[in-house]
Amino acid sequence: MNSMQNELDGLRISIIHDEIIEDLGFLGDQVVATLGSKTGPVCDPILDYEVTSENSILIDKEQFNIAWEEINVEEDVISVLRNGIPTIYKIVSKPEDEKKKRNLP
Repeated sequence: MNSMQNELDGLRISIIHDEIIEDLGFLGDQVVATLGSKTGPVCDPILDYEVTSENSILIDKEQFNIAWEEINVEEDVISVLRNGIPTIYKIVSKPEDEKKKRNLP
């Protein structure tokens, strides 16, 4: 895994948008996604992604073709240029969040 994959691996994020549903969970070189519209159909594909440069990735170039550039991972959000449009995703959970969960006796 390269540094961008390491930074994204285990993150679950959700787009901040009034109309679009785009929830993504990064696991290795795949993305478990929920994609659609708040007023229309939704699908739940598992997509491949590739790191195209130090600060950009391409999610499912064959069908959905979601290109992220200028990726900036902060504490609670990720900001990107998504197919050329400035976009912000809320970080829903991180790998360390899973480690903090305790099993009840």
